[in-house]
Amino acid sequence: MAGARQGEYFVYSWIILTTVLYIINFISKDYYTYMVQGGLCDTLRDTAVLTLEVLAVFIFTRCLKIFQIYIKTRKIKF
Repeated sequence: MAGARQGEYFVYSWIILTTVLYIINFISKDYYTYMVQGGLCDTLRDTAVLTLEVLAVFIFTRCLKIFQIYIKTRKIKF
């Protein structure tokens, strides 16, 4: 099972990357929130929403995996 945890590492790195982007934006006093033309830039917000969606799918699949293990240990048949 060489690549069994690649999905987990992807999710963790995605969350860390988004957190780092928010920290950089905070330190730079919202420099990356505004475009050069003066309008709001939604890229950081869109990245955060996408991160939450990826995290939700990760948690959902994790719960399904735990449920599957529970069913196998109890030998429940549907």
